[in-house]
Amino acid sequence: MQDVPIRTTFYVDPDADGDIANGSSMHPFTSIGDALEMMANNQLNDTIVVRGEVELYLGSDFTQAKSLTIIGTDPEVDKIVGDMPQVETEVPVTFKNIGISSLWQENDESMINI
Repeated sequence: MQDVPIRTTFYVDPDADGDIANGSSMHPFTSIGDALEMMANNQLNDTIVVRGEVELYLGSDFTQAKSLTIIGTDPEVDKIVGDMPQVETEVPVTFKNIGISSLWQENDESMINI
């Protein structure tokens, strides 16, 4: 039996059609949580490519990856909103080319572009 390659890059777009989502660039997931659930091997470095504004909250499980990189496609548009100052994990998480805005703040001036 031939080994099936394990996907390590997942795409997320909150405006995508969730009914046909599989995490590919053509059919992205609608949430980071969906992408995290599909990570299959904690010995691999995974990447999530984000389009648009997505949410990330306390309790997000990063343990299915050796490391995780979350990348935006356009730092002027792409943004993670959530409990970012509160996220704690043993897994290294890197953010690139994406804005981060905490729900704890009441205005968009709190957004950090990375």
